[in-house]
Amino acid sequence: MRAVELVRTSGTVQSCRRVSGCGVLLTFTPRGTGFRDAQSGSVWNVLGQAAAGPLKGRQLRPVTHLDTFWFAWVAFQPQTRLYS
Repeated sequence: MRAVELVRTSGTVQSCRRVSGCGVLLTFTPRGTGFRDAQSGSVWNVLGQAAAGPLKGRQLRPVTHLDTFWFAWVAFQPQTRLYS
């Protein structure tokens, strides 16, 4: 599964599949309060909704995820490895 974490400085997080309803794999860069995809130029909000551009009105499919603080995660999952 190819997913993207849409995160803004407000702390809002949403995980979505990166494939549009057209079957195109999207790549994102921050743009204002949202994100712009390189493939269509559409602007997406943190909820995975296209707010402007050719894909306006489309919705990326959400992925179940856990939003937690590192210290809380590592307290219960000490074997976790970080990769960069």
